[in-house]
Parts: sequence; structure tokens; C-alpha cells
Amino acid sequence: MACRHSQLLEGDRLLLVVIDRDANLHLHLDRLNSIENSIGRERGKMLHRNKIGNEFLLAFDESQAMLAVISCDKVCSMRDPNDVKLGLTIFQLQLNIFVHDESRGFTASATAINLNSWYSEGTTIKKACFTSGSEELLLVDSQAIARIYSLTTMQFRCVPSGIKVMVRS
Repeated sequence: MACRHSQLLEGDRLLLVVIDRDANLHLHLDRLNSIENSIGRERGKMLHRNKIGNEFLLAFDESQAMLAVISCDKVCSMRDPNDVKLGLTIFQLQLNIFVHDESRGFTASATAINLNSWYSEGTTIKKACFTSGSEELLLVDSQAIARIYSLTTMQFRCVPSGIKVMVRS
């Protein structure tokens, strides 16, 4: 297994996201002295790669124990009526939210949210993070446009002026 994401949390806990040999993700959130057992017993939540895609971002809000998985996969299966593959690249942008509970682990809080209608064709998400203590995600796209997505209203709002956002590739 290979580590994809790790985040040290309060109370000597660790969020660890590892990838198995089949490229599936395993989410583990446990105390530092128990994380090895969690991985060994495969107690973590498994996310199938065919559902989240090959290109994705992760964001975790410790105060809400909420994990966002933002899929940014290319879909190139467009064909014309004569079954000729077209040279189109379309990005599938989806948001999946998981909430961690000590007794049940990570559980999906809703179905996947399709973000394509809010972005122009060819745009991808480059950075993502929760705004502290709220159910909002800051998403920065490949056009260096920052937007805040509310999980409560399921809508975007503009980032307040004066906030500088830099995107590095």
C-alpha cells in the first residue's frame, strides 16, 4: 500500500489515506498507536477507484470530521454517429462527502454531487479545502477562479474580495 494523504489531528490521531495494489483508496482515522492495526485489519473505509476516478483531491475538516473527495477525471468516450472517436476531452467533476463517526468510521453523507454545470468545459479543480468550522469548501479551478461551495445550500458563492488565491501546478 502507498500513502496518498496523511494529516495529523488533535488528540494524537491520524487521518491516513492509502492506495492498495488495485488502486482503491482506504480511509483510516485512528489514534497514532492504533493506526498500524487499523491498516492491518483493513478497518478503514474503501473507496473504489472506478467510482472516484484516477484524478482526485482530498480535503478534511477536523472540526466536523468531514472528508471531501473531489473527482476531476477526463472522460474521452465521445463518438460520432459512425462510431468514430471524437477528439473531445470532457472533465467529470464530482464531489463526494464522507463523515467520520467513532463507532461507524467513514460513511457517505449523500450521493455524489455533479459540479460540471458550474464550470466551463475543460476546467478542472486544482485545490480544495474546507472553510474552518463550516460546511463550505473553497475550490480553486484551473482558471485560478476561487469559489466557495456550501454543502447546506448546494450552491456556490463568490470568494470575498481581498482574498488572494495562488494556484501552482
